[in-house]
Amino acid sequence: MDNTRTNPSAGDYLGMKATAALGNKSTQSKPIDVGIYTLTGLAWNQVTNGAAITSGKIYPEKPNSSAAAQKDVNAVASIDRLPSAGMKGTVHLKLLDPMNQCNASIGTPTNVGTAPNDNNGSLSNIDGKTLKFTQGSGINAWVKGTFATAHPGDNYLFAAHPHSGIASGITIDTTNPTTVADVVTGKKPTASSILEVWRTLWAELDQMTLPPNNKLHAGEPPISGIVQNGFNVACISVKKFTPNPKPETPGDEIRPAWSSTVASKYSAIRDSPSPTNDFWTIQIIGSFRHVDGAYGTYAANMIFIYGWEIENDYPGSVAAREETVLHEIGHGFTLLDSSPPDNTVMSSPAPLLLYQHFSPQQIRIIQAQSMPQ
Repeated sequence: MDNTRTNPSAGDYLGMKATAALGNKSTQSKPIDVGIYTLTGLAWNQVTNGAAITSGKIYPEKPNSSAAAQKDVNAVASIDRLPSAGMKGTVHLKLLDPMNQCNASIGTPTNVGTAPNDNNGSLSNIDGKTLKFTQGSGINAWVKGTFATAHPGDNYLFAAHPHSGIASGITIDTTNPTTVADVVTGKKPTASSILEVWRTLWAELDQMTLPPNNKLHAGEPPISGIVQNGFNVACISVKKFTPNPKPETPGDEIRPAWSSTVASKYSAIRDSPSPTNDFWTIQIIGSFRHVDGAYGTYAANMIFIYGWEIENDYPGSVAAREETVLHEIGHGFTLLDSSPPDNTVMSSPAPLLLYQHFSPQQIRIIQAQSMPQ
């Protein structure tokens, strides 16, 4: 056997052609794992078109309320050359859970301490799988994984090695939990980039009509900067819901009555469906005033934002309305009021415009939910 590489790296596969004697039968050539090749890379690709997921983000959900859920992803391995004709090569996959990364912008990981293994969902059909390469297969091979459950902030990477025993023992590096540990000193196995699960929260923005002779219109509640930034650190994108396939009917979003008492007693005209595991929704209604002087209330996947109360204390402040929206959506993810105030947006009572973020612990509670309540 003439091997041009006598010291292959951890990503190389060293094999040989063998002749096997089978009992009293004549000696025959039997193809086994053969050839020297390098495992050049591992990547996450979209199932629909095979394109690489370069952003590192995936949304395993329905892209709109009437579409099918897109919950699959391809784990792809590439080698630098094909085995010789009639021979084959294999690589074995190990799926791992690195440290959560999506809220690095606030400087604190969302998982407890710096430990990996903090996923709430699951990705099936990749761990322990074997990919095979032959002369006719091409230098890329892949297996389709499926998100059985998809929680925001879940993170995955997969590693591979030609030897199944080594592959099964690959772990996350405890000193750097965003990558894999060395197989032997100074030699890390080939690993993919981190794939991060994101979810979309579709907000249906509605409003009630005004009381007679009042110039203060509650208007649609805002969901721009403060709300979007507050949930981005939890790997959740907040977007305005528009009915599919046609836009909202003009006037359909206006409530049938204004309220100076309890707004929730009025029936809502809702275009968005109730939330499901694969399509998250929430309804946010701009109302006038609450009998108890509250800035907002939450009940059964429906939020009321009381424009008169906020305007009275914070004249002209869009930020005050947004912070109220952020607080009330927090209740939709099972968060309770923090009393006494704890320097988070869930603080109660607390002045508006002071706290506009969730704590790492609150983010973990949000991420653990299968959908808003």
